Amino acid sequence: MTLYARGIADAILEGRANAVNEVVKAVSAEGSDEFVEVDEAAA
Repeated sequence: MTLYARGIADAILEGRANAVNEVVKAVSAEGSDEFVEVDEAAA
């Protein structure tokens, strides 16, 4: 039973770590876009 609970806890912690890494990657990717192309005809 203890081994089962430890496995679940490890999976939860790993999932949280992966989620945080994905958010960091997304935020850093947004910061790299300094220029936005605008179509003046559509405005």
